Amino acid sequence: MKKIIRLLKENCNESELITALLCTPSFKNYKRLSAIFDLMNGLDRKFILIKSKISERTLQYWVKRYITKGIDGLVSKPSTGRPKILKSKDKKFIIDILDNPNKAKVTHWTGIKLHGYLKEKIK
Repeated sequence: MKKIIRLLKENCNESELITALLCTPSFKNYKRLSAIFDLMNGLDRKFILIKSKISERTLQYWVKRYITKGIDGLVSKPSTGRPKILKSKDKKFIIDILDNPNKAKVTHWTGIKLHGYLKEKIK
């Protein structure tokens, strides 16, 4: 355990880790950094696992990433994900047409009617 704490402290000092904790934009990153901070300060592993609601394997993974890449290893990168299908102008059009069905010369929408109308209008 002392060896791990020593390795953790080699990557950055406590004030740098606190700064990262305070500046992180997501809870996921905060949780990771907080677990490393707690380990550096000698808290019991089992307590950290319960507090963070993670498995031993996850904590080992975070420690390995922190030791090899530092704080940057714990910060999750934004994923590209699937590109948006609808453009913002199309979204505005759909919202407008849902709020005002009379613009499409209908009194109300059903799922089938709306689908057919949108398939015709948005290409």
